[in-house]
Amino acid sequence: MSIVGDVAELKFMVLMREMGYTVCKPMSHHSRYDFIVDMSGDMKRVQVKSTNYKKNEGSNYGAYVCHSYTQKRKNRYLKSEVDYIAVYITGCDAWYMIPIQEIKGENIRMYPHRTDSRGKFEKYRIQ
Repeated sequence: MSIVGDVAELKFMVLMREMGYTVCKPMSHHSRYDFIVDMSGDMKRVQVKSTNYKKNEGSNYGAYVCHSYTQKRKNRYLKSEVDYIAVYITGCDAWYMIPIQEIKGENIRMYPHRTDSRGKFEKYRIQ
């Protein structure tokens, strides 16, 4: 993991605690999720991603939501592995908590810098 990924995970833990949730970190690096978040007794598996990658000449931010890549195959997260993908947009200090079933492809686009955005994932922005 990179230092940016480590910082994003720490920020995620702080954000969840500020929102009143209990956060647990698995001791294994073999799980597909980074955290278990207790949302009022409902345990959710969360994979944290961070990005500052601007796509389409800066009109949106993109994040890949795969756990591994090969030239012929992108291994997406499955509903059986995670419940949410939490994405931190570093340049905008914005968070999205997206249910895995809402993610159809291997990358997603977000528009935290546009107040008029009608992007598919804007309803999942939490900060």
